[in-house]
Amino acid sequence: LLFIPELSRMRQLELGQMNHMCSNCGAKHWKDEISPSKLWMSCCRNGNVELRSLADPPAYLRDLYDDMSVRGRRFREQLRRYNATFAFTLIGFNAVEQIEK
Repeated sequence: LLFIPELSRMRQLELGQMNHMCSNCGAKHWKDEISPSKLWMSCCRNGNVELRSLADPPAYLRDLYDDMSVRGRRFREQLRRYNATFAFTLIGFNAVEQIEK
């Protein structure tokens, strides 16, 4: 396989802790994400973009997320898969009558 030698040259990148917070929106950043003007621009563009807070998840999902049993652990381990599965599901639609040709 052609790409294997390229993979062997890759090295781990250490970004440090994500413990720098935007004073406008509270988003967490790595130190090197700050712009040359010393402002966080990748989250709220220094306060110029305001997003509504996310709604709380339904109780059954919150219970699964907080559950410390095997069931809850499995749910958390598979969370990315569940999200990917439902990412493209249809939320709603507008019905259009079919036009005969």
